[in-house]
Amino acid sequence: MPRAVEASCRIGGLAEALRIHLEETKTQERRIPQLLEARGASPSRAKDLVMRAGGLGFTLFARSQVDTPGKLASHAYAYRSHGVGFLRASREDGGPG
Repeated sequence: MPRAVEASCRIGGLAEALRIHLEETKTQERRIPQLLEARGASPSRAKDLVMRAGGLGFTLFARSQVDTPGKLASHAYAYRSHGVGFLRASREDGGPG
């Protein structure tokens, strides 16, 4: 783990926030196949392949950047917002998504 990440995790409960985020991510990974099945859909191999390629490019870009506490906090906020959107879209009452 980069030193900046370790240092950031000691700041104001960030470690706890990241732990919660990881648990939510794991829950979402389990829910997605259930949601697809409930809608009579299945994963798209073509889209998965495109996303993996994009992810590789993003990973290479991210590794070339310096990790700072501010950068990590802003990314955590952005990912958290994305997670909230997922949860709203996949709510149990059959909402959009």
